[in-house]
Amino acid sequence: MRQFGRVLAVKIGNRKESIAINNLRVTFSIKKTLTSEPNTGEISVYNLNDNNRNLITSKQYSFLELSVCYKDDVLRLIFCGDILTVENKLTGQDIITTMKCADGHRAYTEKTIIKTMEKGQKDSDFLNEAVSSFGVQCGRINLPNDRALPRGKVMMCDTRDIMHKIAINNNADWSIQDDQLVVIPKDKALANNEGWVISRTTGMIGSPQKTDKGLEVTTLCNPQYRIGSLVRVESKLTEYNGDYKVKSIEHNGDLYGTNWHSKLVCEGGKFAPI
Repeated sequence: MRQFGRVLAVKIGNRKESIAINNLRVTFSIKKTLTSEPNTGEISVYNLNDNNRNLITSKQYSFLELSVCYKDDVLRLIFCGDILTVENKLTGQDIITTMKCADGHRAYTEKTIIKTMEKGQKDSDFLNEAVSSFGVQCGRINLPNDRALPRGKVMMCDTRDIMHKIAINNNADWSIQDDQLVVIPKDKALANNEGWVISRTTGMIGSPQKTDKGLEVTTLCNPQYRIGSLVRVESKLTEYNGDYKVKSIEHNGDLYGTNWHSKLVCEGGKFAPI
């Protein structure tokens, strides 16, 4: 991916209809992790027209998608989520609409399950019920144990509690990533099928910083990074070179400003690719 000529698009709607924003100043700050708590994003749009601003402020439109890329590349989703709060602020001549969002927030905080499960049904059956309850898509799922129920059971609980138990059974992390349910065992990682390498030539800024369990790396903003995936780091500091599992990502950007980077916290070790 050639990293020049920023392109950004925001869609805000209600999952049935939306407005597209691609010619206004937009700033964003996004945090993604492997943990089950929803990923968060703060997106600010400058000088929306009155009608669109009212649709957002009134909560008629309450779902946001943010995509970015570079010139001559294809837009890629970097964040989506429920809009939790909206604030309109006048700064100089600009009206800035700031939306605080969380990926899968309503699924995580509101959804419950009431269902009788039969003897012999497995974690994968529970997971399918959770996907249906959450109302999200099924992303990458790996259940190495997939335990079966020794006897029938009535489920009557928050859907997230079912996922917590499935994760414990399979020594895994679960989360909602860009409106998809993901389960990744702690000793595995999403395969780096694209062969992505983080280096000075692919946008790395400065040098990797050592952490207790791995590295922290800053690069130009890149929507291709995925939570739980393997990435390869190549640095002049050769002791940091190797494959790492992405544990958290922070994307920060300003379409018309200087801020445009991604920060990854990566864990070292041996992880089986899935």
